[in-house]
Amino acid sequence: MARLDISHRILVMRAALALLVVKTCLRVAPAWTVRVVSRRTALDREGSDILVARLIRAVRAIEAVPFLTSNCLSQSLTVLLLARSAGLGPTLVIGARRSGGRLAAHAWVECGGVAVGDQRTHGHQRLWAAS
Repeated sequence: MARLDISHRILVMRAALALLVVKTCLRVAPAWTVRVVSRRTALDREGSDILVARLIRAVRAIEAVPFLTSNCLSQSLTVLLLARSAGLGPTLVIGARRSGGRLAAHAWVECGGVAVGDQRTHGHQRLWAAS
């Protein structure tokens, strides 16, 4: 594994801390956590999709740590929390699709109506978007 530069290491550490906070809040008060974190407090700005993609990579970089494994909702809320603290305004989207006779749900982050850093949104019908 290549050594990360200091700015990326700091971002990964912030992502790990934010993920722990989000996972704890989701266990204690799931509806409140989704509502508060997804509240629109920032505006979209030029290049925000690139910065959000960098946040997504940082959140995924901590997946190898056993106690930091998470699902798509935790990851998306963590990216949203970090993005909003940086003054960005991405949108949290929750969708579903039928897969083998079962209903499969998924959460992702969008900038300007386009999913950022997530190819698993294909075939999911948007059910809810926080904007």
